[in-house]
Amino acid sequence: MICEKPDSNMRLIYSALGLSLFALIMLFDTSMVIGGNSFMFVLGPECYILGAIQLYLEAMNMFVLALVILGEA
Repeated sequence: MICEKPDSNMRLIYSALGLSLFALIMLFDTSMVIGGNSFMFVLGPECYILGAIQLYLEAMNMFVLALVILGEA
């Protein structure tokens, strides 16, 4: 059985889609942390640590995907 290396174009496309998806999720989570009258979901005062952890993990995932994109370019 021959193990082929994945196509770099597909890896670039998947990384770009993942980066844009995490950017949208980060916008949604930021709006949850900030709160306000016009947002559907709001984190309570006791859940700010959870919101900060979510934003941190999304930033790390976006950083890794950006590294993959820059490595393929």
